[in-house]
Amino acid sequence: MRWHILFPLFLLFLAACNSDSTAVIGQADIGQPTAFIPDPPATRPIGGIAPTFTPIRPVTPLPSRTPFATIEPLSKETAVPFDQILITLHYTLPALALDRSLTGNTAGQIIIRDETTGITGESIHREGIIKEMVDVLSQTTLNSPDEECPDCLFLSYELPLTGESGEGWLRDPRLAASLENYFAVAIGPHFPPETIVGLRRSASTYAPAHTLALTANGRLWRWVATEERVREDVGNSLIPAELQSALNRLPLAKLQESYAVDCTLSPNEMLYLQAGDTTRSIPILCPEFALPDMLIPLYAQLDELAAQTLGEAATPPPAIFPLTAVLDYKRADGAQMTVLMDGSIIVSEAISSTTAITSTISTAGWRTLQLDLLKTGELALGLQTFMIDPAEQPDTPQSHLLVRGEEGVYDALWETLPDAAPFTALDELLDNSLP
Repeated sequence: MRWHILFPLFLLFLAACNSDSTAVIGQADIGQPTAFIPDPPATRPIGGIAPTFTPIRPVTPLPSRTPFATIEPLSKETAVPFDQILITLHYTLPALALDRSLTGNTAGQIIIRDETTGITGESIHREGIIKEMVDVLSQTTLNSPDEECPDCLFLSYELPLTGESGEGWLRDPRLAASLENYFAVAIGPHFPPETIVGLRRSASTYAPAHTLALTANGRLWRWVATEERVREDVGNSLIPAELQSALNRLPLAKLQESYAVDCTLSPNEMLYLQAGDTTRSIPILCPEFALPDMLIPLYAQLDELAAQTLGEAATPPPAIFPLTAVLDYKRADGAQMTVLMDGSIIVSEAISSTTAITSTISTAGWRTLQLDLLKTGELALGLQTFMIDPAEQPDTPQSHLLVRGEEGVYDALWETLPDAAPFTALDELLDNSLP
């Protein structure tokens, strides 16, 4: 099935990006089950090209991005008060050790549980959601695969009031994506046991939700929420080794709790990392404009794997600040230069020019320029220059600079470039790279 056929369905799941959820010890509040009642995101601007940084006006603060809370598992013997059961649902994918369940009752209470970890989420006053789930499941057809299929997605359910039940292979892409989203929003994304590197992205206008995971034994898994089967990558043995190497070089202790700026139509992401006894779960939003340089070698590999998994039809347009860019300089005279981490330099004589001229710089060269620019103190985190109201900007042409550093992306805007050696070197690099 081609991805463009499913794009209208993916829009139904965008609301999960802004679901509010809170947690207490042993439980997570499921909140609005947006997989079944989708609403458009309230805090993101709609339109534009993703991933393009499009900030809200300065008078409106950016929404806070809270990482998933640490939730203690409940014992399977923990008593849960129920009224009459209306629905029980079991959602499994054996190859990934995915095993999650849901129960809804006449009191409007929904309990979901990860049967592997014991993490449990609870939501109340969800009578309408339960009814919609019952209606959807009563119209769902489930069949058994032709042979044993550990990489197939399975669903079983019971509707006690009507006596209906079903069990089998879930091949409906819309229901599969809804369930994956519902559980991920409620109790977090699922990664296989012994995962050392994992990335889960929610749905966007360009692609359904999808997950990548590398386990300690070198197995690489790719799972698209709309697909009926999970894929294990066995074609290139170098990929797990390269990911492991990037993880080994990453200073986990220096990573922040989250990396997020508010981007037009950018999906929410969760990056999971484990090295030795250290485990990090890091929410990400708008990675091109949020991630620090230290994370790019690992994240760029995951991004490429995701693109290969989804195919060209689900690939968004290029970002205006590439993921692997270390700096982007738009000079007041219209010339522009982007320096990538591999040393490539892409320049144009005018911002509107469609012709790019490529030259190169050594890693040591761009690293020195990057650090020297940041040491001047003229740039700041937060992409503040994007917050300036166009009506308040002076008519005088300005120079704009983005630099990716250890904590994220720094920026600055000047009518006259500061009189400091690093900015002179920046201008010289641009001039020398122009034809």
